[in-house]
Amino acid sequence: MRRRVDAEHVDDLVQDVFLRMHEHADGLRDEDRVAAWAYRIARNVVVDHYRRRPGGAFETLADDGSVLESLEPTGNQNEIVAGWLRPMLFLLPDAYAEALEAVDLEGLTHKEYAERAGISLSGAKSRTQRARAMLEGIVRACCDLEQDARGNVVDFERRKP
Repeated sequence: MRRRVDAEHVDDLVQDVFLRMHEHADGLRDEDRVAAWAYRIARNVVVDHYRRRPGGAFETLADDGSVLESLEPTGNQNEIVAGWLRPMLFLLPDAYAEALEAVDLEGLTHKEYAERAGISLSGAKSRTQRARAMLEGIVRACCDLEQDARGNVVDFERRKP
């Protein structure tokens, strides 16, 4: 959880996870899958944390979690939409979030990422491609994007919840 939220919020969110686990203990169907059940609850707590922020995913967050700007469709639309991506990485499974972060945000080559992750080069490329597709699906689920012939975002509109 420390990778996904600001350090000052971690303790509160961990308490929320334990509270939800206690409240929903009767929802655990298979005791052998406690870890997966707890992970799903923790993931939902993190998602709810970001949803509670003013504007939800529609504000650009600095690395320290502070809001940099509200996302209104003005200025360079590509930059605005790109600002959504880092906060949305927490919605991806860890392996896919790590792949996107390493290749697209840190600038590692697929070969460097494959060595770091201990997977084959083709596996690294596949994982990155799947992660991009998942992230695109998340973005398109939250808003309608209008793109020009080159794929640049020219306008966007938030979908109704």
